[in-house]
Amino acid sequence: MPPRLSHHGAMVSDNLSGPTRTAHPSRRALVVGAAAGAGLAAAASVGAPAPAVAREPAVTTPRPAAGPAALRMAAAGDGGLRRASVRVGLTGRGRRSATVAGDPFSSVALTWSAGSPALSVRVRNLDGVWQPWQAIGHLHDGPSVGTAEWRAARRTSATGLTWVGDADAIEVAADGPVSDLRVEMLDATPTELAPPGVSARSAPMSRVYNRATWGADESLRTGEPTYLTGFQQVHVHHTAGANSYALADVPRILRSMLAYHTQTLGWSDIGYNLLVDRFGRAYEGRAGGVKRLVRGAHTLGFNHNSCGIALMGNYETAKPPAAAVQQLEALAAYKFDVRGQKALRKLHAASEGSDKYPKGTVAYLWAMDAHRDTNDTACPGKHLYAAMNDIRTRTQARIDYY
Repeated sequence: MPPRLSHHGAMVSDNLSGPTRTAHPSRRALVVGAAAGAGLAAAASVGAPAPAVAREPAVTTPRPAAGPAALRMAAAGDGGLRRASVRVGLTGRGRRSATVAGDPFSSVALTWSAGSPALSVRVRNLDGVWQPWQAIGHLHDGPSVGTAEWRAARRTSATGLTWVGDADAIEVAADGPVSDLRVEMLDATPTELAPPGVSARSAPMSRVYNRATWGADESLRTGEPTYLTGFQQVHVHHTAGANSYALADVPRILRSMLAYHTQTLGWSDIGYNLLVDRFGRAYEGRAGGVKRLVRGAHTLGFNHNSCGIALMGNYETAKPPAAAVQQLEALAAYKFDVRGQKALRKLHAASEGSDKYPKGTVAYLWAMDAHRDTNDTACPGKHLYAAMNDIRTRTQARIDYY
């Protein structure tokens, strides 16, 4: 089959083994190859997203799905941030996959308009080696329904942003009905961080790297921070993605996450209030002040009275590092103790509307709980969730000590 011309002037092959040329020899174009499984249908059903289940995708064939376009990674802000959004289609039912290759990237996400597919991805690293398949779960974070941030957000189904390391190709597999599936690729420049710039007292909170230190592009934010009038809970999350990132990769992950949350999903800022890397370092997430009660977009239905802290990594597949857990406990202890509250207690919290607790429902929850306690999600992963009782106990012991 002869190559076809994309709307960016690049010659696009329908599969990676076919002829591929570009009209811009100084830059490689992203090339999309798609394969349709047996029984591919044209219709897609509309449904609420459900957590993805890891499945082995069907073997690809050279027969393409309908015309995905090719895009190049393009500059998208400060800190060497680059983005690309490629429509891979895969509309229909049954298992099928598509491959995108070209400019290097390090983080990926998927968005779609309708359906509830099980999704998985694998990437090819810069040494040319394809990595194992991994499930990529549906996103259950977001602004609470009815807020100004929710009204401004894009109405799209999406996954969380997944760190995959330096790669130049990705294969996406979908199992189940889906429409308008797109793969979002992001990258930013690695950065060695200077010493943290924020500290706090009470039950002492370890130093926190502020947004300026990790290179947040403040032009990507919209509006001003919103502050809570009350505080009840700390919700614990994981970000998923690879657990093998280096120290210098953390700022590029955070900058990519900021761009994905604001530019792709249409949120006003990064969703989490605080983040902790696998080395035990803490970072300011949403702008507005580490010591203040900033309303985030981390726990759908329960953002109005809480702080969201995310451990960077996938703790469905691995146990969280001790240094990261200790930092989580220190951050949570400060948030509770400075307001005279305890971590080791249960309380009644009213939902503003989630996929687990409809609007107006009063849930009986731990003051320090996990994301899956409030939403239909696997977050923060089975290993971190299994440790929550011990984490609450140690957090309370830290509060009592100080």
